[in-house]
Amino acid sequence: MVIVKVQHQKLGEFEVEIALNSIIAIIENNRISCMQDVYRHENGIALRFYSDKKILGTIAQGISIEETACNEIEKAQKEIEVEEANKKYNAFLLKETISYSTSFNFFIPNHIKFSDRACSIVKKILDNDVNIKRISDSGDYSVSTNYKITGLTLLKMLEDAEKEVNEKKLAKEKIEADKTAEIYLKAKTTGEKQLLHKWSESCNDKKEECDIDNLYQYVMPDGTLKTERYHSW
Repeated sequence: MVIVKVQHQKLGEFEVEIALNSIIAIIENNRISCMQDVYRHENGIALRFYSDKKILGTIAQGISIEETACNEIEKAQKEIEVEEANKKYNAFLLKETISYSTSFNFFIPNHIKFSDRACSIVKKILDNDVNIKRISDSGDYSVSTNYKITGLTLLKMLEDAEKEVNEKKLAKEKIEADKTAEIYLKAKTTGEKQLLHKWSESCNDKKEECDIDNLYQYVMPDGTLKTERYHSW
């Protein structure tokens, strides 16, 4: 239970004891988070309702919540969010048809995140599997497809695809790191600068009659980096 101050047009302000869940429902119905906006004062916050609310049989224009109560409400909100997320997750695992949209990827619970690359890999597998039934529907801005697989199967496929994506990323990073290390070593052992990167960007000198500059980054024998810029005409 939480003690809040209720603002009443005729009765003024008075305190009432309200269950946490009821307070959370009031806040959610007003689309206001007690930890965000509104009218913050030194001891907590005040919520002004969009329209009069009935609280314990009394019509109120708003409520005030002390800081300690705000902390309790925030904790309860997070617990409710976790509980709701778990319910959605468990329900998703049992689904027998999974939807995909070219605009939104796979429709999975919001708290589960996979990269676009992993989703693309799984979609390609599903599209090429003749044993999986699918129904596609074209809309104005996207194409939706329903696949006859369970949520559990999809999540396992996405996890495997994400693992593959990460392994390839790490392997690529290692190759780049090894290549960089070799360049540094060569610069040190030969005593000559070695090219590390090269790229192009807009010219940085308005006096020059060129649009693009070519830049070269070198590793020097002492291990420092030096960038050289050349105008192109």
